[in-house]
Amino acid sequence: MRFEPYDTDRQKTFSRRAIIVGVGATGLFAGVAARLYQLQVVDYEKYADESRENQYSQRLVPPLRGEILDRFGRVVATNRNNFRVLLIPEQTDASYRIMSSENRRKALLTVLDEVRGDLNVDDDKIAEILSRAGRYSTFTPIEIADNLDWDAFARINLRGPGLPGVQPDVGATRHYPVGKSTAFVAGFVGAVTDRDLEKAPDAETKLLYRQPGFRIGRDGLERFYDEFLRGEAGSKTVNVNAHGRIVGELEDAGHDPVQGGELTLTIDAQLQEAAMFELLREDVREPRREWYYEDFDDIADGPVRTRDETLPRLGKIAEFGVDDYESAAATVIDAVTGDVLVLASTPGFDPNTFVTGVDTETWRTLNAHPYKPLRNKPLSGAYPPGSTFKMVSAIAAHEAGVNPETRVFCDGRMWFGNRYFHCWTHDRGGHGWMNMRDALKHSCDVYFYEIAKTLDIDLLANVARDFGLGRTYDLGLPNQVQGVVPDRAWKADYFRSNAEQRTWFPGETLSVAIGQGYVTATPLQLAVMTARIATGRYVTPRIVRATGDAVAGEPTFASIDRKARGLDIVRAGMEAVTNEPGGTALRSRLTDPDWRLAGKTGT
Repeated sequence: MRFEPYDTDRQKTFSRRAIIVGVGATGLFAGVAARLYQLQVVDYEKYADESRENQYSQRLVPPLRGEILDRFGRVVATNRNNFRVLLIPEQTDASYRIMSSENRRKALLTVLDEVRGDLNVDDDKIAEILSRAGRYSTFTPIEIADNLDWDAFARINLRGPGLPGVQPDVGATRHYPVGKSTAFVAGFVGAVTDRDLEKAPDAETKLLYRQPGFRIGRDGLERFYDEFLRGEAGSKTVNVNAHGRIVGELEDAGHDPVQGGELTLTIDAQLQEAAMFELLREDVREPRREWYYEDFDDIADGPVRTRDETLPRLGKIAEFGVDDYESAAATVIDAVTGDVLVLASTPGFDPNTFVTGVDTETWRTLNAHPYKPLRNKPLSGAYPPGSTFKMVSAIAAHEAGVNPETRVFCDGRMWFGNRYFHCWTHDRGGHGWMNMRDALKHSCDVYFYEIAKTLDIDLLANVARDFGLGRTYDLGLPNQVQGVVPDRAWKADYFRSNAEQRTWFPGETLSVAIGQGYVTATPLQLAVMTARIATGRYVTPRIVRATGDAVAGEPTFASIDRKARGLDIVRAGMEAVTNEPGGTALRSRLTDPDWRLAGKTGT
């Protein structure tokens, strides 16, 4: 077969293909050029902003918690440096962001295995870190360990370059300088839980909650004033490299956090410590107990122990500053202003040990202990007021028309109904002839049995409420109990499922008149009762003196609408209790001629 030296058809086909390829290539290069022009010129600002966003990262800066001070400015709760170690998941591996969940877990475990020995991190903590890493953003720091000593902190700093994602940090943690003395007033803070995160009101609060080491109020005033003490978070803009590691911080590209507000209390911390000390004194304990004190400079830091091996042993919870001794409480209130100066409760605990968290076993042991070391007894302990209630009974009897000078003979017991009601001196033949003042001085039960026979329980209950019993007070402290001021309506409701018991019986009034039977009160209520008797006014307790710059003014209380003569008799009886021979608290008499004490004993 022969071919023509010049094949016109084939040449035409080749030329058409060349033109198509050329046009296509030209179009392609033109498209690339146009796209480059759009990226580099038209959309420059847009991508420059995105580039800057990749280069710079905005971080939340948690605020310092506000301080809590006593009435004289002594620090009750403050902040101290916290040497800690954080883990930033996305910095543990250059490819962390695109890794599968399993590979992320391996990358985290590789780093954690390197530091767990130096930081004493156990398996439970490792599991917690891995869980948070799975739920939080990859750039959110997670706390590995906190409250480190300097040696451990220095070792991690020294090894820092070889530990990707591990970041030594100096944060802030809560500190209670007065320790257990004010634990039930200040309360304590604790770590944020998953439930707290669910209840967070907005995204910003949730982000703040996720910051390493962030704590919120868990008890006491720390809890009630949590938002006020928390402050406002700040922000900072940091320069990060391609791996997300911080390499610098931009100045004037954020705002400083605002420390939480300052809370000033009515409490006198020094007096509080003195009250705690008095509750532990050897001569106010039962003779069968043998007590001793270890040498210490500050009652808040000094453990007190008993040598009586019959007492329940606290075991592991002794590490948490819980003293192993009997239950006691003391309340001191300014009778003019209502300022609460002391709320002391024993056994106490050191709130500093709760800041870092308490394990489940210890928490259960604390709650199950028979002496209730976590109960704020001045507010949460309701007990029969005993003979301290006789002051209310005397006022009610005077209201009912009983002549304070009328005398009753006490031979140690009184027959009523179908049994004897005994006086506490029944084994000594009783007190003899008693009027109202003498009955208060000697705390004669038979006298109050006799006047109770003519008392209406509803009148007695109304007088008790007027003098502060049977109610709670707005102090900002949780778990207050009302106690019980019984009357006919109360009993009918209490025994609503038992018709035979709904009726109020006269013999029950006799028991209530000496502070027994159904009636109960808290130590705080008894302090309020005494303040109202002393002043004749509706004194109301308060425990916060100022929130920030807002200082509470001097309160004014209305007069109690009761016969003045009754109050005068009760006051005279209380003075005799502590100052006259035969008074049940004569040993508490003050020897300083410039001061005079009046009071009432009760069992």
